[in-house]
Amino acid sequence: MFDLDKKSQLAKKDRSKKGSVDAQIKPLITAINKHPDYYTTSSCAGRIVLFSPDRKDRFNMLLVSHSRISLKRLNEALENIPKSDVYLRQESFILHVACRNMDAAEKLLKLAQSHGLKRAGIISTKRIIVELVSTEHFDSIIAENGHVLIDQIYLKVLLSRAHEKMKKNKIKTSYFCRSFIAKMIAKTITTR
Repeated sequence: MFDLDKKSQLAKKDRSKKGSVDAQIKPLITAINKHPDYYTTSSCAGRIVLFSPDRKDRFNMLLVSHSRISLKRLNEALENIPKSDVYLRQESFILHVACRNMDAAEKLLKLAQSHGLKRAGIISTKRIIVELVSTEHFDSIIAENGHVLIDQIYLKVLLSRAHEKMKKNKIKTSYFCRSFIAKMIAKTITTR
């Protein structure tokens, strides 16, 4: 059953708004999907977003970037903000991995936790799904009722912090990928 689900999932077209896997996390996804006991179901490499929540708890995305953005680009996005609260958020990477069985899930969790992925856990048992989330994130309100609340100096500081956290996020993802290949893929090849 697991093998059929994996084949079906990996054959599906990407249904994300972006329409493709984030380049920064693609090596990790490729490594996981090569392993016979795992496949990815969703992912995000981490991103910087400028958004405004609406009354239905949805988000009006004013700017989305999976890499560094300039202060100029951020200011351009702030030129036509809605008459509501606006937040600047940096989100960490997130990955959902289907596992063949609980043993495979426990091995993945142990590896993730040994790399500082403290927000890792099993979130579904219908299909055994492990969620891996990095801890590098923040958000801050920067506008209210259509008026920017902070000056350019503080906006620059917030953007700098977002870039720092994105860099740490990328390092953690790369390190976890190398470790997964070394410990999980190599072990699978040697035991066959």
